[in-house]
Amino acid sequence: MYKLAVLFAVLVAAETTLCKSGCRNMTNCMLYDSGESASCFDDMGDDMKSCDVPTTSCSSGQACYTLDYSVKADFTSLSGRLHMEFNEELCAEKGVKMTYSMCEYLENVLEPGMINAGFSNFEMNCGTFKLVNSAAELGFIALLVTAMYILYSF
Repeated sequence: MYKLAVLFAVLVAAETTLCKSGCRNMTNCMLYDSGESASCFDDMGDDMKSCDVPTTSCSSGQACYTLDYSVKADFTSLSGRLHMEFNEELCAEKGVKMTYSMCEYLENVLEPGMINAGFSNFEMNCGTFKLVNSAAELGFIALLVTAMYILYSF
């Protein structure tokens, strides 16, 4: 009975997906004005370039994904057009695919904040959306294999 309880605990641990859900990192920032471009990445605060979101477990039936996306907008205090690129981690249902409606939903979530910050002519482009294969998950798999070896070798 003890072996069965240990095996069950290991199987549950192996199913856990760890994620920095809500962690958004800016990967690029460019300002385009009158045919010229300039990087604005160094002008952005460190809180835009990295995040301190703690790693948490995704809910049952969910997995950790990364989404790369870009945002283009005019800023009222600048004469040019701002182009920013981000990478974000999020927990989502296992097997979910990025669709036009999902990208539109994300755009509708971000747009009000951008407008309140003084941006206009907001455009969002969803890039790659992929499953995160974290080292922690590989560790859980190694733990599972080790536990099964111990359980069935004695």
